[in-house]
Amino acid sequence: VLVESNFERFVRAKATIDNVYTEMRNQGAEPETRPGRKPHSRHTSKSSAHFRTASGPLSPTQNKTPLGDKKKNALTKDSEYGVQGIKAPLIEVAVKAEEVWGPALGGREREESLKAVLATVEKYSGIFEVGASIQGSIKRNDYETLVEEYTRARKYAIDAKAIADSAVQNQSPLTDPQTHQIIVTARMWSDVEDQITLFKREIWKRLAATHTDKEILDDNRPEAHLELIGILLELGVDENPIWIWLLSRYDYLRNKIIRTSERYRVKIEVMRRRLANEDRPSLRLAATSLRSAAAQSGKERPNTTDAPKIAEFWEQTHTAMNVMLSVQGGRLGEVIESWEAAQSFIDGNVQKTLPVGIDGQ
Repeated sequence: VLVESNFERFVRAKATIDNVYTEMRNQGAEPETRPGRKPHSRHTSKSSAHFRTASGPLSPTQNKTPLGDKKKNALTKDSEYGVQGIKAPLIEVAVKAEEVWGPALGGREREESLKAVLATVEKYSGIFEVGASIQGSIKRNDYETLVEEYTRARKYAIDAKAIADSAVQNQSPLTDPQTHQIIVTARMWSDVEDQITLFKREIWKRLAATHTDKEILDDNRPEAHLELIGILLELGVDENPIWIWLLSRYDYLRNKIIRTSERYRVKIEVMRRRLANEDRPSLRLAATSLRSAAAQSGKERPNTTDAPKIAEFWEQTHTAMNVMLSVQGGRLGEVIESWEAAQSFIDGNVQKTLPVGIDGQ
């Protein structure tokens, strides 16, 4: 009813809107005409004239606007629907706004980021403290605390691995806290592994050198190797530290016996050659020496039973035999002591006092 009662107004309004849109779209272009038809209807012409009058009369300069400038403001895709002319000023305004508000907005983003980092640090403070605690324990030679902290670090790593494995099995995405926990734990575990690797390398060297370590020998700690073996077992090893210690002990004793015997052999040989270059004793002196050796009582023996050089030779030989074959402080005594230590490992008596290693390994 409303359209029927205002039909003429409705037609004029629609024609005006169509005409304005057509002019804006085809601005700067010649209007298309068909043969035998006028370019606009009566209503369209009036509406267009009415629009131009309402917009104000065109000045001579506006009438002479170049065709390229008119097309710049046309509602077409080529002119970006009329905003191409103000695109450059908009870009400049955006740059100025970024210069003015960029630092403030960036500071807010950094603040939020720092808050998130602080919350993560507070939540996983124990993970961040493990690396420094292990480093301090190594410097203080506090092996008990070192093992405790390493065990705690392994627990963190196992928990993070369980979260990742569960996400893979269930094919579910990780939450932000879980992602943070895995990343933090991975970095911590990498640092701890590097520290423990270097520490174990040093312990292996000390274990192989316990037989010659002056510090251990001066402190009179015969069981120092058991302490080092226990540390390696608790930290986890790929080789048996007991077997390594036994092999190092064997090599040490073997080399020591060779060096000692060679040193005394050279001394005795030098003295023997010197005696060989001397004049041979007379038969009378030889008979006197033999009678002196056969005497039963010490009172019957003369003060000097042989020449000084010969006596020195036999004294050196006697010393060499004592060093090599004495059970108390000699090389043979060290061999017996080493075998007793090996036998205690073979029987399994010492293993009862040692830790079982990580996960009973």
